[in-house]
Amino acid sequence: MSGLAAKAFGFPTAIAHGMWTHAKVMAALQGRIPANHTVSVEFRKPILLGSTVAFRAGMTDDRVALSVTNRSGDRVHLTGQVVPLADSIS
Repeated sequence: MSGLAAKAFGFPTAIAHGMWTHAKVMAALQGRIPANHTVSVEFRKPILLGSTVAFRAGMTDDRVALSVTNRSGDRVHLTGQVVPLADSIS
C-alpha cells in the first residue's frame, strides 16, 4: 500500500499488502507442494516496506506449516498451512 494509504490506516510508512505476501509465499513453495491442495493463512502484523523478513516452511504430518516473521522470529507477520486434498495423497 502506498505511504498515504498506509498512514490513513495508522501505519508509519508504506506496507506490503498481505495478499502480496501470501502470493510470494506460494511462489516460494511452487513445485514443492501437491497440485491439488488447500491453503489457509492468518495475517498477523503488517510488513513495513524496507523491512527484512524470514520465510520458514516445514512438514508437519501431511501438511506444510509456514510463517513469515522478522529476522529474529519474534514478530510474526503471517502464518499458514498447505494441506493436500484427499485425492492427491498417495
